[in-house]
Amino acid sequence: QENLSWSHGRHMVRGGMMWGYYNANDDSSSTALFGNMQFSNKYSGFAYADFLLGLPTTMQRAAPPTPQPWQHPVYDFFVTDEFKVHPKLTINFGARYEIHPHWGSGNGTASLFDIKTGQIVVQDGSLSKVSPLMPKGYVNVVEASSLGYSGSSLIQTDTNNVGPRVGIAWRPFDQKTVIRAGFGVYYDIVPTVVTTAGTPFVVSEPSQTNSTTNPVTLPQVFPSTTAALPTVSLPGAFKKDLRIPYSLQYNITLERQFGKMGIRLSYVGTGTRQGEIQTNVNQPVASTVLYTQKPRPFQQYPAITYTTNGGGHQYNGLTTEVKRRFSSGLLYDFSWTWARDIGDLERDQAPEDAFNIRRERAAWEDIPAHRITGDVIYELPFGRGKEFLSRGRLADLAFGGWQVMAASTWNTGFFLTPQWSGPDPTNTRYTGGSVPTATLRPNALHNPNLPSDQRSVNNWFDLTAFGPPSPGSFGTSSKGVIVGPGAFTVDSGIAKNFLFTERLHLRVEFAATNILNHPNWGNPGLTVTSLASAGVISSTGSGGGGLDSSGARSCRLGVRLEW
Repeated sequence: QENLSWSHGRHMVRGGMMWGYYNANDDSSSTALFGNMQFSNKYSGFAYADFLLGLPTTMQRAAPPTPQPWQHPVYDFFVTDEFKVHPKLTINFGARYEIHPHWGSGNGTASLFDIKTGQIVVQDGSLSKVSPLMPKGYVNVVEASSLGYSGSSLIQTDTNNVGPRVGIAWRPFDQKTVIRAGFGVYYDIVPTVVTTAGTPFVVSEPSQTNSTTNPVTLPQVFPSTTAALPTVSLPGAFKKDLRIPYSLQYNITLERQFGKMGIRLSYVGTGTRQGEIQTNVNQPVASTVLYTQKPRPFQQYPAITYTTNGGGHQYNGLTTEVKRRFSSGLLYDFSWTWARDIGDLERDQAPEDAFNIRRERAAWEDIPAHRITGDVIYELPFGRGKEFLSRGRLADLAFGGWQVMAASTWNTGFFLTPQWSGPDPTNTRYTGGSVPTATLRPNALHNPNLPSDQRSVNNWFDLTAFGPPSPGSFGTSSKGVIVGPGAFTVDSGIAKNFLFTERLHLRVEFAATNILNHPNWGNPGLTVTSLASAGVISSTGSGGGGLDSSGARSCRLGVRLEW
């Protein structure tokens, strides 16, 4: 990396670049690498007797391990100018340009599935590495350049990642009032990884069932000939020109000083764009027609996971803070944040219905609507240098150096999503025959949130608010419709400081977390078809609805000597 700074008049210009090269490798092997045998009572009537006779029931052997080296370079460039327009106004503006190629395979064993042609795509020059166990006629394998993919990393490099930045600091009245604002575009720094050292390069032999008429007997482990594989698992599909996700971040803050106290009012916004999501491009349309009778893009293949862009979030938060730095023995900091994050899918999440991603848009689970925090440290006004009992070594030893501390957190609950489990009513989940069990959102009949005086750990929300999805349809419930329990904690402590000499200090501290021993409940059971646990809260502390949902009260005594 290299950086350059240039100061000229009212400008301070900084620029620079960074080049990096990253690699990782995975050499893990299957537990069936040297063979895996199962013994039952097939031959003698007793499993252990079959083992002593050397007559396995089934045998399986995995393919030899293939190293999975991933590698990619990164190139970052930036320039920024801090321009002091006026003694009361400073503007900072600039831009970054980032080139972050996707991970590529160092040994040519990367692959993906092309959803337009229904073929497996491998890096250029890698056809010779395809496993001889690939079933003939099941799926064709072609080189990347023949279908317009990158010959080295398969996914094309996103080269338009320009991130502008601008910020201002302005004192419109006097030195005690300042307005700050900023805007920037920030790109994800974790590029996508396609399938490496999987199909079609690593294919394991099919599991073998031992014959009853001419069985394989140890020390021979496998039959001399093995059955051909009818199918193989498919690598994931990826958008050919997958973009690097980015976020828009912006804020404006008003700060004002009143004596030794400062007040801050801030708005913060963050918008995620082009987020990576996964959809099943081989999903049929929901209806009452059975899955096996529906047309699909690739009738001969199961579900196909396709990674593309399209996810996003929008966070808006308003924060009010009152703060006093430590002065005259007192420090405090109180803040209240009112926020909401509306989003659809996180990275690599998939929608319930591949044809309706918009249906996933809802309040995000782990951003509570309200959050209040407070911190206080107070030195008692006794002893050396204080207002009272400041004379006398004995008085200072007994009454001086005492500190009282407290910290509290309160927040509303998370936005939780109900689940329904049963035979797939949409007939969209892959199956070879019978209707599979599916876990989906149910139908919403009315508001599931009970009044506060009716909520309890055994009945947190109204179960009658949900019903099974209608036949042939996905449920009507949105995500995040159940508001979980909030959290409230107070941590407190008291300390005594002994100053023996200028350089020798002793501190004795007694502190307690959740000093009120207030129970902060975990989230309730959300699967409405599990009648024994639905709406029931069975845990406290970690995993609960609060960001700081501490467990039971705990105390600590500490002694610290400094010299």
